[in-house]
Amino acid sequence: MPGELNKMNTISGTEAVAGSAVSLYYYAQVLNDIYSAEPAAGCMPVRPPLAAMLSIAAVAGIVIAFACASGWLPGRLSIVQNSSV
Repeated sequence: MPGELNKMNTISGTEAVAGSAVSLYYYAQVLNDIYSAEPAAGCMPVRPPLAAMLSIAAVAGIVIAFACASGWLPGRLSIVQNSSV
């Protein structure tokens, strides 16, 4: 039984690596097209409005703050949960 489980883990890991490699290939093609293609004639660069840029920065800051607090926040929430019981 343990040998079979190890074999299944190896097969699953190999499939995951192969799938990731295929995904990386296709994403790399898209990024290559985006950053190396010449712009079409008459196209002007687009600049997003300041409010949109500030909104994106605020949301990114909140996401980063929650990611940094991921070890701290569950402990605090469990204290609150246990005190309300």
